[in-house]
Amino acid sequence: MVKPITPQKAAKNKKNAVPDEVIKIFNFLITKNLSDGISVVSQKEAVKMIASNLGITEQRVFDRHLLDVEEVFEDVGWDVDYDKPGYNESYQPTFTFTEK
Repeated sequence: MVKPITPQKAAKNKKNAVPDEVIKIFNFLITKNLSDGISVVSQKEAVKMIASNLGITEQRVFDRHLLDVEEVFEDVGWDVDYDKPGYNESYQPTFTFTEK
């Protein structure tokens, strides 16, 4: 008999669902943009790199939730803030990684 997944198991599975290649790309971008313990990563640049390296469209990156990396990086010592424009704002979304 199959049992329903627990919230804890679902959260763990979600973290493990981020492909290694995506983690490698974010590691590269964090390192590239790191200054004084803070790294600002452009969503646009991350999406382009992920799509190119995985051989998928940029839309598939969003469809597969491949940018949902906040919790993975928070678990290893980063504070991660995702910032996107609100209503009547126009700027590129970013991830800001700050040392805890």
